[in-house]
Amino acid sequence: MAIIEKDYGYVTFEWHDEKEQKNIAKHKLSFETAHLAFFDPNALTAPHQVVDGEERWRTLARIGDTFVILFIGHLYDTDEDKEYIKIITARQATNEEQREYYDNQNY
Repeated sequence: MAIIEKDYGYVTFEWHDEKEQKNIAKHKLSFETAHLAFFDPNALTAPHQVVDGEERWRTLARIGDTFVILFIGHLYDTDEDKEYIKIITARQATNEEQREYYDNQNY
């Protein structure tokens, strides 16, 4: 299973290519596209759940000027000057998640 990495200097995104293919089949969304949502200045990120001892996070965000809100499940780690985000799943946000996103925006 190959690991894909996108390094932006201050943050590195990674995911397994096999997991991405399964996500595309299930949710019609690639991690390549989904990782761009982390650049949404209004993204909401919070701890979500613990699975097998790993703290998983969730981010609700949009890509660019689109009106599609995404839910992204991921791991998060940091060191002194860099963040690491490993994407586990990505899909279109539910209606409830979309409301949460919009309710937390400062327009």
